[in-house]
Amino acid sequence: VDLILEQYIVCLESAFRLVTKLSLERKRVVKCMIIMDMAGLSVNTLRYINVVRRVVQIGPPNFAEVTCKICLINAPWVFTSIWAVVKPLLPPATRNKVNICGGNYVQQIAESCGGVDMTKLPQSFGGEASDDIITFPADPVPVGAGGILAQVNADLADLGGAAGAEEA
Repeated sequence: VDLILEQYIVCLESAFRLVTKLSLERKRVVKCMIIMDMAGLSVNTLRYINVVRRVVQIGPPNFAEVTCKICLINAPWVFTSIWAVVKPLLPPATRNKVNICGGNYVQQIAESCGGVDMTKLPQSFGGEASDDIITFPADPVPVGAGGILAQVNADLADLGGAAGAEEA
């Protein structure tokens, strides 16, 4: 579980550094849209709710400025149960960024962000760009370097959050 959380933090830090760099280069605020394919989600996923809680404690409070929208695509019926558990854990600003997209998710993605340039959306999500564009720069912080998760746990404890990742 710690490794999953640590990789999640590294991914968020990479996204943060990338949008900061692009914002400075373009002289305007750049944010990213996160598209998560929920296909394969099942009732068994509920046993990982403690991991989801930790992700929610880390991401939205520390990296909210990185994201403009979160689009959840191919969400099966069981997702409504999972969403009912997760939704209250999210800050209102984060909750408002989440779009649960149905079968016609390409159109919903385009509409949810005020128009997405389909030439920049990967083919696997219905766009025209090669799936090869789904990359992050090299990890800015190697896994295990500096105790990233330990620092986040300490910061959460200082803020009154639950410190310590729970095993699944």
